[in-house]
Amino acid sequence: MPPSYLQPAALCPGVDSQALFNKSIIGLTCALAVCGLAFSNMVNAKTVQVTSPDTHISISLTDDNGRPEYQVQFNGNTVINPSKLGLVFQQLGEFGSEFTIKHVTHNSVDQTWQQPWGERENVRDHYNQIVATFSNGIADFDIEFKAFNDGIGFRYLVPKQAGLNSTPKLDITDELTEFAIPNPQLTTAWWIPGRGWNRWRSSSSPPR
Repeated sequence: MPPSYLQPAALCPGVDSQALFNKSIIGLTCALAVCGLAFSNMVNAKTVQVTSPDTHISISLTDDNGRPEYQVQFNGNTVINPSKLGLVFQQLGEFGSEFTIKHVTHNSVDQTWQQPWGERENVRDHYNQIVATFSNGIADFDIEFKAFNDGIGFRYLVPKQAGLNSTPKLDITDELTEFAIPNPQLTTAWWIPGRGWNRWRSSSSPPR
């Protein structure tokens, strides 16, 4: 005889088959509800992309985790893992968590501008761009990404809007931007000190 847990409930003495059936239905309903919630989040999540004009650089911007995150690839290899974006304001709190993509605009630019001094007089400004508006239903803010052939740039923008009419001043108290580099122990970064020798120098201090 097979073990009792393989037998129909009606054949197991002392077992209320109706109770077991009801419990199974409840368990199945809960499972479907959880699956439905997960599926709903997947359906509502958005991911937008922009590539450099030569297509070597690719930027992905998403709200998959209920907040802005971005990822960068170069020639198909990930150079920045999924990393958080966002700002914290003294008056409004965090602009990041529970913000999702509301709409996106795309643009491409190829123009030349002149600088008054520098290594080159004429500079080609060639890039593809996305501007994603993130919203929590109360306030909006924009994240602008530009993909050039030799790098990327991004910035935050908080446009004038009805939800902020009572807050004429915004003080940034923290920035949540992350740069999650794959294998950081094998990565080298180069940087140039801002303002170099005259940083924090008073007018009476000689150059160093």
